[in-house]
Amino acid sequence: MSRPVPYVQRTATAHRRLRPLSLVLALHLAFGGGLLAAGAWSTSAHAQSTDAVHQYDIPAGPLGNALTRFSAETGILLAAPADLVQGKNSNGVRGGHSIATALHALLAGTGLEAVQETQGQYRLQPLDKTTTLAPVTVTAAVQAEPTRAYAGGQVARGGRIGMLGDQDVFDTPFSVTSYTEELIQNQQARTVGDVILNDASTRLASSSQGAGETFSIRGFNTGGSGAELYDGLPGMSHRRYSTVEKLERVEVFKGANALLTGTTGSVGGTINLVPKKPLEQSLTRLDATYESESRVGVHADVSRRFGAAEQFGIRVNGIYRDGESAFENNKEELKDLSVALEARTGKLRTSAIFDYSEQNMTGGNQQFNALSAPPAAPDLGKAIQQPWERIDSRFLRAMLKAEYDLADNWTLHAAYGATDFKGYWLRTSGTALDTAGNFNRSALQQADVQSANTGLAGIRGHFKIGSVTHKLSAEFLRTETESGRISAAIPNPSPSSNIYQPVFVPRPAIGPLERDPRKTSESIVESTAIADTLGFLNDRVLLTVGVRHQRVQSRNFNAVTGAISGTPYDKSATTPAVALLVKASDTLSLYGNYIESLESGPTAPSGTVNEGELFPPSKTKQVEVGAKLDLGKVGFTAGLFELARPSGIIDSANRFDVNGEQRHRGLELSAFGQPHPQLRVLGSATYIDSKRTKTQDGTLDGYDGVGVPDLSAVLGFEWDSRAIENLTLTGRVNYTAQQYIRDDNSQSIPSYTLYGVGARYKTKLGGRDVTIRASVENLFGKDYWTTFVGSPGLLYLGSPRRAFLSLSMDI
Repeated sequence: MSRPVPYVQRTATAHRRLRPLSLVLALHLAFGGGLLAAGAWSTSAHAQSTDAVHQYDIPAGPLGNALTRFSAETGILLAAPADLVQGKNSNGVRGGHSIATALHALLAGTGLEAVQETQGQYRLQPLDKTTTLAPVTVTAAVQAEPTRAYAGGQVARGGRIGMLGDQDVFDTPFSVTSYTEELIQNQQARTVGDVILNDASTRLASSSQGAGETFSIRGFNTGGSGAELYDGLPGMSHRRYSTVEKLERVEVFKGANALLTGTTGSVGGTINLVPKKPLEQSLTRLDATYESESRVGVHADVSRRFGAAEQFGIRVNGIYRDGESAFENNKEELKDLSVALEARTGKLRTSAIFDYSEQNMTGGNQQFNALSAPPAAPDLGKAIQQPWERIDSRFLRAMLKAEYDLADNWTLHAAYGATDFKGYWLRTSGTALDTAGNFNRSALQQADVQSANTGLAGIRGHFKIGSVTHKLSAEFLRTETESGRISAAIPNPSPSSNIYQPVFVPRPAIGPLERDPRKTSESIVESTAIADTLGFLNDRVLLTVGVRHQRVQSRNFNAVTGAISGTPYDKSATTPAVALLVKASDTLSLYGNYIESLESGPTAPSGTVNEGELFPPSKTKQVEVGAKLDLGKVGFTAGLFELARPSGIIDSANRFDVNGEQRHRGLELSAFGQPHPQLRVLGSATYIDSKRTKTQDGTLDGYDGVGVPDLSAVLGFEWDSRAIENLTLTGRVNYTAQQYIRDDNSQSIPSYTLYGVGARYKTKLGGRDVTIRASVENLFGKDYWTTFVGSPGLLYLGSPRRAFLSLSMDI
């Protein structure tokens, strides 16, 4: 047996002077083998927690090299005889893992195992033998990974910053909040709308029922499903398809983002849905759910790994819900299946995701157009819509992704995704709503189809020139979307009704409607982008510069003949960005950015002297400054921003031009974390001064934007009870200020405050971990209106009191 390795003490200073591999070789020569690796990244006196999940990117190769890199990244000490690893190879490890599972993956197929002796210290031994070694200690720590949960578990430390990849929130000069799977499960969220209730900067236009959700961020609409991302790809989500039980994170990026995401239409921000991936450990989790009044559901989450080195993974999420919700006459049957696959072979990593969803609903949330000042909101739990209204949809999605390591510091990556949506609406809407609650009802049936495919290819790498570090990223992105829609009015035998005493009528005679309509529009968005983050003064000053060139093409078609209608659109634009982050101290970061968003340019309307003229894509320009404070257990962010969005106006010569503007100046504050071992908090507040600054003949200059509250705030907490072990009490308060529903600010809907409470209890059942959750939203049954940004007179009913109950079991 080789001599035991003597005691070794490593510090961050020593690490800087001697590369880990050099240290390994020196120790092997000096002592005949024993210490495989020891690394340090900071002066912390503790190694990483062994059960926390961290991100790894260690390629396949000689086992000694792989273990050396692992030890350098984690600060974990590995001890073994030298001949134990000679001649052995490792398959490497990538993705999120605990230390134990990462070591298991590194050693798979080698005939070795790692046995923990003390915190931060492991010894290697043959699977069927025990090798006794003297204790070895090392001082080390590691920087936190961006996607790892922050203290309290409700948000991640960071999230995807578009083409820049995953970044720690405290190290990026942009504003992003990533809500975790833990939050989604504990809050019993069903849709994306349920999750963003935690974010004051992001608002849902209508109450969340799963029948379609549209969001606004920083007072501007996200632009619909095309502007929202799925695993970083635009065009892969749909607002009628937003179940979240199968998501790992919901990432809200606040602010203009053309350079980063390549989307068009996402003026004030975008939402990225991160799907669940195969885990390193096996998981079988079953959830049973109940929602008032009688909606029940089941959810299964199963993850497994296969192969000699467990290089193959699969994760399946299945969801089924059926029954009536707290909205009277609102019934839903949902079938949802998601399969995620993963393979890791040497330098190549591939993954695939397949989704299928089918939703059939009756009722729905009725919209109204107010004729005058809106009346008081009716009882939200009572039906106004007709019981025969229907919303049916089917959604398919497939995505493939691949990464290949060209070298240690350079990675090629590519992705392709395709979606197919088919939907049918049979619904009513209310027009000419007056102060007494009277309205006229119209009925409509509509069928729509949409398909999209997105391709991305890019390269990322990092290098150093002199004392300046560089993180370079370049990509090509193409999204193609086709849509078809056909609609028909339905004769209504009783068009008059009242929101307080609604009139219900039998289902009218409905003629057949083509369920697979012709293509009525198509669009292609292509872009090429490059960005570099330069690090100065040991990366305490980070400067990001980049530019994206986008080409936007679109055509419309006659729904009957299929012929091209109007003038095809084909324009391009270049959007630069520059951002700076300064680490003023180990806990405080200061940042600023200039970045733009892009929208398809308008067409001069009929009746103007330049009727039919196509305008280039419109650029919304953003300037933002802020600060971020990381106290370890609690994080704070603050940001001041200005967004200036152009709009079209007609001048005195009857010429249409894009000379109008709506400007939003705002302040965002957020706090999150675990200030006390028994207390977790999550809160934010957003103030927006929304002004129309350049309007037709200046008649509306200085007026507030429609549907933009000047103040939104949310505060949530979780408290672990001392009196009852394993019991957690929860609560949340949401405040929304009044919102104008007329361009001249003559009418508005009042402010409202919503309260929610809940509890969860962890226990054992037959030796299995079981969690019981219960919650109530809109606890006091507040009746209120909501509205849609930029749509004068449009009103939606809010969400009534709703109760949720679930039981989760790991088997």
